[in-house]
Amino acid sequence: MMKSGWGARVRSVGRRGIGGVGAGQLARRAVYSMIGTMIVAAFTASPAQGQSLEEYDYANLWLRGASGEIFIVFPHNVEETIGFGARVDFGFLGPHVRLQARAAYWDSQLKTAEVRSFEDRVEEVVLEQGGEIPEGGLDLGEIDRNALLFGADLHWMPNVRGLVRPYLGIGTELYILSGSGDAINNTFVEDGLDLLTAGVSGVAGIEFALNALTLYGDVRGALVADVRNVALTIGLGYFVQP
Repeated sequence: MMKSGWGARVRSVGRRGIGGVGAGQLARRAVYSMIGTMIVAAFTASPAQGQSLEEYDYANLWLRGASGEIFIVFPHNVEETIGFGARVDFGFLGPHVRLQARAAYWDSQLKTAEVRSFEDRVEEVVLEQGGEIPEGGLDLGEIDRNALLFGADLHWMPNVRGLVRPYLGIGTELYILSGSGDAINNTFVEDGLDLLTAGVSGVAGIEFALNALTLYGDVRGALVADVRNVALTIGLGYFVQP
């Protein structure tokens, strides 16, 4: 029987991460291809005129529109899955620099190798505390992993009024991670998988202006503790044109 007093030790195991491999060759190829395309499009667009710091002011911001989106995400230690999200556009902080806020959710399962790795770590904690391991080792079964995230992006857009508008950006990410499973529900193991973490991201995308509607697609790489990932997104929104 595992004692709840070991919860803090296992939480620290969860926060250190549970290992894993990259997102996969298909995702990497898509990332490299799309980023390359966006960079070429950005630098072949009309160059921006000379700018000064005085041109960048929060007073320029206002609610310009919102969108909904669907994406496929490739976390490094979780099975790839489909997620849903939304964005709110606050317009341009200054020439060619746009501010957006975003929220998203996805739900998947830990990869089999990650479950086994986590079982090994739990076994180590149990043995260190003088406990006993069941014959054949721990079997935690399938472990669900979900993420609710909030973020903010700054996008550089060389062309803000054209029908086709590429963009490059950076962002911050706040993730609320949760884990669950038949064998771990209401135990300290489940507590060890619940985590609040933050990180940064880079995004490259392109959007198509359809009057007030805007169709967009982008690729995002996020460096977030315990759940670094790559996501491919497509979305549709209503925006007041600049």
